[in-house]
Amino acid sequence: MKYWHRHHKAFKEFLEEDAYKVNSEELIAYSTKNHCIRAYNNFMKYLMEETIIEHHHYVPCSSFDDYLVKKGARTYKDIITDDEFNNLCKVLDKSRDFVIIAYHTGMRFNELLSLPYSAVFENDDGIPDFMRERFEELGQEVFGYLLLRDQAKGKTAQRDDDGHIERKPLKGRREISLRDARIIPIIDELAWNIIVQNYNDALDKHDKKFYKSSLDEDYLLIDVSMNTIRRDFLKHCKKGIHALRHSFVTRLISQVSGGDSRIIKLITGHKCEKVFNRYNHIYEELAINASKKKRKKKGKLSLIKSDKKVA
Repeated sequence: MKYWHRHHKAFKEFLEEDAYKVNSEELIAYSTKNHCIRAYNNFMKYLMEETIIEHHHYVPCSSFDDYLVKKGARTYKDIITDDEFNNLCKVLDKSRDFVIIAYHTGMRFNELLSLPYSAVFENDDGIPDFMRERFEELGQEVFGYLLLRDQAKGKTAQRDDDGHIERKPLKGRREISLRDARIIPIIDELAWNIIVQNYNDALDKHDKKFYKSSLDEDYLLIDVSMNTIRRDFLKHCKKGIHALRHSFVTRLISQVSGGDSRIIKLITGHKCEKVFNRYNHIYEELAINASKKKRKKKGKLSLIKSDKKVA
């Protein structure tokens, strides 16, 4: 163990040539490779602090250069445009509801996949005034919102024999608490109606104790398996599911003008300014390109009556 630093070169070569994404033929991104290196360095530092290895045997592994990380970062070309999204909705099957909600909330894959129906709130449930007022100033109606507190511990929202789903803190959080929760306003009418339909379906399952459990957190808003969603989505879109999150943040930046990054970071969960700026950079490229061309428990929720139809 004390001579692990001799294998740093081999470790980085493995990350370069043999570390693939789960269920994919695509190599992991350089940002992910650097996450792996940081995790390794933190582990070795812990061993040193606990005197399991000598101080002089703690040799951190060097990260990949920033230019490689930026080279492999997403650009405006990875954004799913409104036209692409509308065409996707016409051909998607079992992943359609998931994709529409993800596109209009910017939630990470596992966050939405394990979101309980009880996270859905109507406006009169107490959405923060500053958030609603900010969108109203921009002419955007807030139909309701999601209160995101945690996510499933596993990637598949696996239930135990009693129907319970074990949960963990959100990405970048140390514990599950309301202090670290995210409030996500829903400003798209179609997305809200789909959320309402799924809410009502989950409420029925909860009332019948479909999964044995009596806890509302064990009844999910989107009750579809991870593999089913991935297969259906990737069959029709090669940009990847995470592109839905990038697309949402890009549109949100264009809607919330005036440099008000605070409210955007509250919605998306970006605590790091450096990470948030990656999304902001994408919007800048879009703008340049365009210029060249010129709870409380209640009963079932009600759909919004309009010309928009939920297929």
